[in-house]
Amino acid sequence: NLFAQLQAVFPLLPLAGAGSRYQPVWVEDVAAAIVHCLDDTSTIGQVYECAGPDEYTLQQLVEAAGRWSGHRRLVLPLPAALGRLQALAMECLPGVPLMSRDNIDSMSVPSVAGGKLPGLDKLGIRAAALDAVVPKYLAPDQGLARLDPWRARARRF
Repeated sequence: NLFAQLQAVFPLLPLAGAGSRYQPVWVEDVAAAIVHCLDDTSTIGQVYECAGPDEYTLQQLVEAAGRWSGHRRLVLPLPAALGRLQALAMECLPGVPLMSRDNIDSMSVPSVAGGKLPGLDKLGIRAAALDAVVPKYLAPDQGLARLDPWRARARRF
C-alpha cells in the first residue's frame, strides 16, 4: 500500500534495498493457519513457516504495486551507501520514518521461507499468489480503494 501511495505522488521512486528478497503471504492464509492450529491438537508445539508461493525482490514488489494501482513509475535502485544516506535523511524527518538504517540492515537478511520447516501446505492451505490478491485492493476504484475519495474528503487519508 505504501509503495502504491508513494508512486501516486512521486514521478520517480529511489529505492534502497531494491535487491532484498521477500516471500509475502496473504493475511487470510495466515489467519486460516492459526484457526487450523487452534482446532488441531497435533499442531501443539509445532512451528510452521507461513510464506506465499513466490519470492520477489523489493524492486519487483514496488514495480508491481505501481502497476496494480495504476501509478506505474520508474523505480531507481540505489547503491548501498546512498540507501543508507536516504534512510538517515528519512529518520530526521518529523513523524514516523518511512525507512530507517535499521530497516536497511534487516533487508540484508532474506525474508523467505527456509524450506526446513513445514509450511502452509502441511496445514491443508494452498497459499494465494500475490498477483491473485493484491490487484483486487490496489486497483483504483476496486476493493477498499473505492473508499479513498471519501477518506480524502473526511481528511482521514
